[in-house]
Amino acid sequence: LADGGLVLFPGDHWWALGCDATNEAAAYQLLSTGIQYEHPFLHLVVPEEKDILRFVPQPGIKIFDYLAGADKPSHAIYEHVSGIAPILLLENESMAIRTPASPFCRHLLRRLRKPLMVVAAAFPGQPAPAYFSEVPGELVSAAQYAVHHRRSLRLVSQPSSVVRWHGDGSISIFLS
Repeated sequence: LADGGLVLFPGDHWWALGCDATNEAAAYQLLSTGIQYEHPFLHLVVPEEKDILRFVPQPGIKIFDYLAGADKPSHAIYEHVSGIAPILLLENESMAIRTPASPFCRHLLRRLRKPLMVVAAAFPGQPAPAYFSEVPGELVSAAQYAVHHRRSLRLVSQPSSVVRWHGDGSISIFLS
């Protein structure tokens, strides 16, 4: 990851392909794999909620209160995200950002000291892989490193909800 490569790893919900979100070449490599890269499939992952402040100007406390009170994992789509590779940003410089529940993912992010751009390790129209063996071979080959942790376990968790944080402080449900 530090050299701009891709990593295949077990996320909170499914096997994921990720890269250093601040590295333009790595971002291009991730998008070139043929994966889905639209909300909420492609999202930024940071180790702690406070790290969101590095990428979103004045997000407002209301979104953090909402996320803390959510009864299931949630992504928030923020506008005017900065500090990541521009090729990854969507309309209004927006991006879905979340913090992982998995201790492994948090540890990986802390070691990298950079945010990860993450997407399900699947092609459009395919379900996200719950087992490592369900990851398409082309995506395993595209990764410079495939994590060995939890390869034989099924990743089962509640699907995430996605909310949009608007600059005026309002929140709308994007996917529940």
